[in-house]
Amino acid sequence: MKKIIEVVGAILENPNGDIFCAMRPKDKTFPGMWEFPGGKIEEGEEPKRALEREIKEELNIEIRADKLFDEVQKEYEEFVIKLSTYNCTVLDFSEFKLIEHQEFKWMKKELLMTLDWVPTDIPTVEKLMNLNKSKKITNKIIYSEIKELLGTTEIEIEIRPRSILLDIISGGEWYQKSLKTLPELKADLERFYVNKLVIDELILKVDEERRKKRVF
Repeated sequence: MKKIIEVVGAILENPNGDIFCAMRPKDKTFPGMWEFPGGKIEEGEEPKRALEREIKEELNIEIRADKLFDEVQKEYEEFVIKLSTYNCTVLDFSEFKLIEHQEFKWMKKELLMTLDWVPTDIPTVEKLMNLNKSKKITNKIIYSEIKELLGTTEIEIEIRPRSILLDIISGGEWYQKSLKTLPELKADLERFYVNKLVIDELILKVDEERRKKRVF
């Protein structure tokens, strides 16, 4: 059985919504590739505290690790990497300096995949980009279900004057479609293997909402 190495990564976002990206050093695995800064969890160490320590050691800045954003497990030839990434708050950036990495960039979310990322980080990069796209949806979102009932699937539904906008993120894939009828909505939800009870609940909520708004 391959050894599982648990690591943590920091999603650092500046006031403009740009993401901090770090280039790996020349003397480490995946030299010259990009990653979220962070590192290994030491024995007995709590993941958030490990991340705060690693960022201090690598970038000489103070952060607070907040909400877990993503978990990825990637198998390589000799080991398995389990990466947990956290949204982080920068507490003190005044003494920032690159201690381990070759280079850094603040990147717009929609441009993240223009960089050559470490394979383990790619699913998290894609999730960040997909969430950025979903923010373009306007108001009146009536349903959002994240992970509790749907595994790794996230759903948002918006009632519009003459249509339903369905937005799904599932397994790293982002899908958006404008629909006219409830049967169309049900069919698309079934395509993503959404639980039948969840589908029934969604259909009921959409029907109630459009009746209240007297649309269609």
